[in-house]
Amino acid sequence: MTVSDANIILAIQSFTAFSVQTSAEATAGTNTTANILYSTASRTQAAYTVLKAYAVDQLASDLDKVGKTATDSQSEKALAYLIAAYYEQKDPDIFAKSVSFDGYSVSRDGMSGYMHAYQAILDALPLVDSGAITALQDSDGLIKVRDHTEYQESWRLTGLDQTSIDPF
Repeated sequence: MTVSDANIILAIQSFTAFSVQTSAEATAGTNTTANILYSTASRTQAAYTVLKAYAVDQLASDLDKVGKTATDSQSEKALAYLIAAYYEQKDPDIFAKSVSFDGYSVSRDGMSGYMHAYQAILDALPLVDSGAITALQDSDGLIKVRDHTEYQESWRLTGLDQTSIDPF
């Protein structure tokens, strides 16, 4: 994956409800009220660099597990949702089955909306042709079994009259 921090931060700001401090803003000491700070954290704010490191590892692991690859833009969007899901875990009520406040009630099924969106991206990616079958084909396009070298070159049906019609 060759995705950039700037594109991931832009994707977080575009696809989620969270604000992110950029590297330049962190250096200048601005945008310190963002939900996700660039390299520092507090009780209510997360560190982008830490969340990104975990998200990149998780995405690579998930893609390998299901045998899929993602384009840079798909990776950036998936990382944005994954980072948002990680940030949501700072909420003390994240693991509550339902939360009520001022007449409103929200129920969860175990995964946050951002994790559902992340999973939807993974599910929508096409499978990669691993070459596992094509590597076992001979020059005529016939698929060989793993131990094809142990079989004889020519086959004959034993116990049948050779002049009879092929039963297959």
